[in-house]
Amino acid sequence: MRGDSGASPPASPEESGPGRRLAPLGGLSLGTRLMVAFGLLAVLLASGFLGSGIAIFARRSQALVQARLAMDVAAAERILQARQGALISVGRFLAQVEDPDLYDRLLCGVLDAGESGVDLALRVSASETELLDLDGCHSRALPAEVAPRLGASDLGRLYRVTRDADSARSGFVVVPAGVLPGTPGARLAFAAASPLPDGAIAVLATLVDGRSDLAIDLAETLSRGQDTPYQASLFRGDVRVASSLQAEALGTAANANVARTVLERGEAYVGSVQVLGQTTQAAYVPLCREDGSPVGMLGIATLDDLYGAVRTRTVNRFVLVGILGLLVALASSWLLSKGLVRPIRALAEGMTHVAQGDLDFKVRVRSGDELGQLARAFNRMVRAVKERDIRLQDMTTEKLSLVERQVSVGRLAAGVAHEINNPLTAILTLSMLLRRRIGPDDPRVEDLDIICEEAARCRDIVRSLLDFARERPTEMAVVDVREVVDETCTFVSRYGAFAKVDLGRIPGRDRLLVQGDAKQLQQVVTNLLLNAAEASTTGGTVRISVEEDSSGGFVHVVVEDHGRGISAEALGRIFEPFFTTKEGGTGTGLGLPVSLGIVQKHGGTIRVESEEGHGTRVIVVLPRLEEGMSGR
Repeated sequence: MRGDSGASPPASPEESGPGRRLAPLGGLSLGTRLMVAFGLLAVLLASGFLGSGIAIFARRSQALVQARLAMDVAAAERILQARQGALISVGRFLAQVEDPDLYDRLLCGVLDAGESGVDLALRVSASETELLDLDGCHSRALPAEVAPRLGASDLGRLYRVTRDADSARSGFVVVPAGVLPGTPGARLAFAAASPLPDGAIAVLATLVDGRSDLAIDLAETLSRGQDTPYQASLFRGDVRVASSLQAEALGTAANANVARTVLERGEAYVGSVQVLGQTTQAAYVPLCREDGSPVGMLGIATLDDLYGAVRTRTVNRFVLVGILGLLVALASSWLLSKGLVRPIRALAEGMTHVAQGDLDFKVRVRSGDELGQLARAFNRMVRAVKERDIRLQDMTTEKLSLVERQVSVGRLAAGVAHEINNPLTAILTLSMLLRRRIGPDDPRVEDLDIICEEAARCRDIVRSLLDFARERPTEMAVVDVREVVDETCTFVSRYGAFAKVDLGRIPGRDRLLVQGDAKQLQQVVTNLLLNAAEASTTGGTVRISVEEDSSGGFVHVVVEDHGRGISAEALGRIFEPFFTTKEGGTGTGLGLPVSLGIVQKHGGTIRVESEEGHGTRVIVVLPRLEEGMSGR
């Protein structure tokens, strides 16, 4: 009869059926996940390519802008120098005139023509006591209050340098106030000084202040034939004194950073600058005196993006190339994921068949890459597993027979040991009583001693047989292996085997806990230490240490000696009952089998590493118990 309350929801595909499987992450197949992963990688690469490319081009275009501005301001500087070349030529021409009257007439002609750009003409007498200028083409002495200021100014330094060098000199100067009629303030000018034949110095100057026509000519010349309109300005110090900008620009100060770079350090400045509230791309160079020190600045600026159109076209092409590359990458990732998933699916099918016991199944992946190698390796593994399965069946049959024989021998040995133990005890007791009754000079003393020793040895063999055959109850508790080893080393060191052998303990601070029987573990450590001491026939040191393995999940008790070692043939039999490598029949061959049984009861094992003539290293491996955990 069908019940209403006992119904249960149907099992999901992940929970039902003999071929239980896990759903792919997020419900996506491996191929889809590969394609998504490759697609994301392609998007990241494309984004990185576009971002880095645009950033690199932006830096490069900025460098190009700065290079073009530097080139254009240098061209403006050369244009300014060319405009002033006439002044230098006039000075050199007048310096060749020996007749003062002719000098005055020629200079008057130059001033009247107005094409040379000469705004100021001075003649300094040879005695330097008289500074003359030309007023209406007649020489006159400067007013008494003007001459000292002129001598201490840039013009005074210029004609003194010219006199000392006896050659023409030129440079930008600041003309003091009152030198020019109607100009109460200082003025920026370009001046040239030349020595005259009579020993005087001729000084000619062209004013820059208020010469907006000069700034406009510079701006028009730079803008001619280009898409970028320039503006030009000339500065006395950091004050704009001539400009192609509107009249309101005159008298405004330059940017403080520009002034520090150009006027204080004497370097050119190229970059973005605020000019009359607008961000411009600008370049500035110093206008220097004859000695090279800056007295003013020449600047050019433009509001237009010099390479804006080129940058836009380049960015668009970058984006187009990135999108095309992304589409190609997505298509390639789809094809690649399909090619990867197909052989993986074949391998998964093969693993399912093998897991169900079909060892005759073969994976057929025809490929020369790593997946093909993996498929061939899988087929070889299945064949090896099949061959090993056959061998294991044969070995299991042999091992079962051997175990049955060993169980029978063990039972027989236990029975024989019980039967031998009673008469052996009587022999040993009577022999010791007889030994006590006869005197030390009796010739039978030596025989009785031999009987007592051999009877005691037989008793030890019988006791080992009983220990091997007897199943002792194990009392499990939380045990600190370091404490067990320390206690064992304390009483083992009193044994005669350690009379010529040093026992070295490698200290450790951390507690290493296991779930086990302290007495049985002490028996294992005692047996290993005695074996190591007896193997060190020529003395030396037996070392013991307790440490955790690299994973932190196991405790290693390591006993190491440098004795005679174990041969490769004997190393494979050391855990067989009654097999011993000790000489003279001193061993029973039961110590290591009993120790291995104890350790296996504790969930561990014993590994032995040895080389004949070079010593032996025994490692007891026990599962570690974390601090705070209690055994069950």
